[in-house]
Amino acid sequence: MNQMIPRLAVFSLLTLAVACQDTTPLDPSASQVDFAEVTATFDQVGVIEHVVGSGHFRNPAGSMNSFAFNALKKADGTVKGQVTLQVRVGHIATWKLDVDCLAVDGNVAVLSGTIIHSSFPQFVGFGGWTALQDNGEGGSASPDMSTSVWAILPNYLPVPGYCHEVIQDIDSYLAPNIFGWVPVIRGNVQIF
Repeated sequence: MNQMIPRLAVFSLLTLAVACQDTTPLDPSASQVDFAEVTATFDQVGVIEHVVGSGHFRNPAGSMNSFAFNALKKADGTVKGQVTLQVRVGHIATWKLDVDCLAVDGNVAVLSGTIIHSSFPQFVGFGGWTALQDNGEGGSASPDMSTSVWAILPNYLPVPGYCHEVIQDIDSYLAPNIFGWVPVIRGNVQIF
């Protein structure tokens, strides 16, 4: 992990630099993610963990970004799901992550896998991960939280089980990154 942190910081700085190109916020009421594409497509029999949600978050440059995710883990360890992230960078930049690892610790889930589509084609095939926090339902609950999708450079492609490494020391993984945890706006994260 020690070699990975500087590379994650470099990627986060690149993401922030790209995001700073346009600070015009998106309308948070407008749906920016094609939710039909974010589905876990296998039988739900035997599912032991399930995370699902969508919403928006504001990056440090002030732009509104949209995300949607759905992932299932079965008792045999099989994981299926997808994360879609759209970032406002003068246009809509899209990232899609095919999930192959899901780890849950209380109200926090980490999803990891491979980037299968990006407006920046040079990142397709890289590993990526995101973390989500479910803070309950209703008006008295704190906002749910999300991180952005953190891409990992090619020589750090995650192997199956990578999300378990991240969730064990999530603060160290988030520390070098500019975004860290951000509140979910007009959305919901559910971990069950």
